Amino acid sequence: MSQSAPVLSVKNLRLTVKRLGLEVVAGVSFAVYPGETVALLGESGAGKSTLFKAILQLLNNSQWDQEGEILFGSTQVNGLSPKELEQVRGPQVRCIFQEPALSLNPSLLIDRQLSEAVLAVEPGLNSTEVEARIDLALTEAGLSPSLVKGKYPAEVSGGQRQRVGIAMSLCAKAALLLADEPSNSLDSVTVTGLVESLLKLKAQGRIQSLLIVTHDLGVLRALGCERVLFMHQGELFEVGNIQEVLSNPRHPKLAEIVGQIKEIRALEKTVQKAKVLEDQEPLVSAKGVSFAYAKKGLWKKPGVPTLKDVEFQLAPGQFVGLVGNSGSGKSTLVKLLTRELEDYGGDLKFHGKSLVEHGLRKNRSFFFRNLQTIFQEPADTFDPSQTLGENLTECFTALGLGSEDILSIFDQLLGRLLLDKRMLAERPRNLSGGQKQRFALARAFGVKPLLLLADEPFNNLDLIAQQRLVELMLERKADPLHPLSCILVSHDIGLVSRICDQVWVVDQGRIVESGTVEEVLDRPKEAATLRLIHAAKALGSFG
Repeated sequence: MSQSAPVLSVKNLRLTVKRLGLEVVAGVSFAVYPGETVALLGESGAGKSTLFKAILQLLNNSQWDQEGEILFGSTQVNGLSPKELEQVRGPQVRCIFQEPALSLNPSLLIDRQLSEAVLAVEPGLNSTEVEARIDLALTEAGLSPSLVKGKYPAEVSGGQRQRVGIAMSLCAKAALLLADEPSNSLDSVTVTGLVESLLKLKAQGRIQSLLIVTHDLGVLRALGCERVLFMHQGELFEVGNIQEVLSNPRHPKLAEIVGQIKEIRALEKTVQKAKVLEDQEPLVSAKGVSFAYAKKGLWKKPGVPTLKDVEFQLAPGQFVGLVGNSGSGKSTLVKLLTRELEDYGGDLKFHGKSLVEHGLRKNRSFFFRNLQTIFQEPADTFDPSQTLGENLTECFTALGLGSEDILSIFDQLLGRLLLDKRMLAERPRNLSGGQKQRFALARAFGVKPLLLLADEPFNNLDLIAQQRLVELMLERKADPLHPLSCILVSHDIGLVSRICDQVWVVDQGRIVESGTVEEVLDRPKEAATLRLIHAAKALGSFG
């Protein structure tokens, strides 16, 4: 281990939820030294993101008791005033948040926010220098500056928001970069580029050290993590470097997590593939569907088309993987199907009903019961003023379910998704991203829909939770009376290849390649497909 002074020291840190008297982080101690890349692993709810927020002093002191010490270099930061904290934290530490909403102001243009991030650290730069720094950071995060400059966060995709958050952290030098699930929402091509950028930044000295929270072991392998820390039930264990973790995990729970990689990769379909029969009505169909976001401002003009002449059919019981680069139009298609976006061209039908002629407002109960959506950012799907139990109960009550039926749903699904019933009394802000995602899944599966629109549902889930979700999806798919159909938006083409019947590749608003998993992923024809496959193989997630 390096003899240099650590850039970050955490000493006997204990974090307790005051209201519950629940210790979430239990006596954690570790240090990160100059030049190191350190990984923090653990199942969802283990305390990783809470520890991350504590390091940055983002926990609400009225809700948390905090003991122990956190030091940036030689300065203890817990106990500092906000102004003192910013003077210490700003020049030394940059961060990438798991949820882009935590780092982006929805009411400010993206380039203005990036400009503020640059000037906060280097206030002496002129406008030309700031602009150059912003363009460089966006490029290093895998974004063309012209795609996002002049736009608000809501006007770009979830993956693009994530990359803007990454760019914000790359705008200035830092002794330490803290990255909480930085590869969430990103396709394999972009993840590969992110890894290359982080390695380059370290080599150039723009980032001295990296502490990364992730469940993506492929990213850790590519980054060459020297040390891996493992959190379990609030405790911290050092378990070696990334190769040792994969070949000989020392902690029993870590061994279980690593074992899930082999199970997921060895997964074989145990259910019969859906077949589209000539006399069978498609569950979902699209003909000539196009969509463009309207430009904002006094003189509103059509924006650049996001979807162009999209056509497809989805059969009952069929699982389709929708893959493509971030910003290619995948999430926009999901939003059209849920009627979150309107004013599109062409025809979309669900269960034989046109979404225009029989839209959501006219047939809310029909669509709500038969079509459920898992959104990319689960925090946006819950009322923050209600508990999780109130959020879910409101949903089920709207469908006419009684209290006994609702309790039965909780009994059937919460345990399967590794959720404790006591969490129903919590508000969304008190749960981790993975826990919120699993409650969103419980809400969707509890309705027993015919169609599940799943936009990156595995994003916030550790490997054990991923395996549980796969099992639940395939079980519902095999239901002989009401087989589940699914449009799965995912950047993990390895997972898509194992659970989907077909793959649709989206590039620049068009479905450029479609067919069975074998046809598309084993014998790709389009350049967009080849790029995704090559990047996934480089990360070890496919092939």
